[in-house]
Amino acid sequence: MRVLIGADTWAPDVNGASYAARRLAAGLAGRGHDVHVVAPARGLRSRPARKVGPLTEHRVRSFPVPKPPEFRLCTPVALRLTARRLLTRVRPDVVHVQSHMILGRVLLSAAQTWASPRWRPRT
Repeated sequence: MRVLIGADTWAPDVNGASYAARRLAAGLAGRGHDVHVVAPARGLRSRPARKVGPLTEHRVRSFPVPKPPEFRLCTPVALRLTARRLLTRVRPDVVHVQSHMILGRVLLSAAQTWASPRWRPRT
């Protein structure tokens, strides 16, 4: 099964949500699933997908926030289009949103539209 996990916080962030998302992704990959994670990039530009162990990371552009200084947020402006493109490229069977902040909400909204029979491209 191909799983796409949307995480507003991901390694190298040090917090409970990041650790929980990493354990979930590693556990699913360990059971033979194809796991993709979409998370904020550490810079102002999106990065191409890359394999990190058994996972595939998709990093999308993000901006720093004042506090905590290491935390980053994705803006919804270009994120909607990025999420749609990512869903079309990855074609997940399941979309899991680890947190309901900006990235998670936009990904969930795009997944609902993408899964609709009217929108989903034929293969």
